[in-house]
Amino acid sequence: MFIDSYPMTNIWNRKTTQMKFINPTSSLWVILGAVHEPGHWIFAAISPMERRSLVLDSLGNAASKVKQCLESTRSFMRLKGFNVSRWTANTVKMPRLVEYLS
Repeated sequence: MFIDSYPMTNIWNRKTTQMKFINPTSSLWVILGAVHEPGHWIFAAISPMERRSLVLDSLGNAASKVKQCLESTRSFMRLKGFNVSRWTANTVKMPRLVEYLS
């Protein structure tokens, strides 16, 4: 399932968002969306059945973004009535976008 960037950014920033169409207890394999930060976009994926999240940041802010991804995902899934114990968040090591532009 793909989520528009506006509600995905609200999830990321832990703002209340009404997304009644998302039922994490169904057989959703993954929820995908782009998160807007000032002057930058981040890609986030949530896998409810595997209880994990993935964040991809081309600027390489891995540690802080993984922590924020974990906290925001757990908060959102808790609001949806999902058990968030043992939830994990990770990133994939990728070259920084700045290195490609120089």
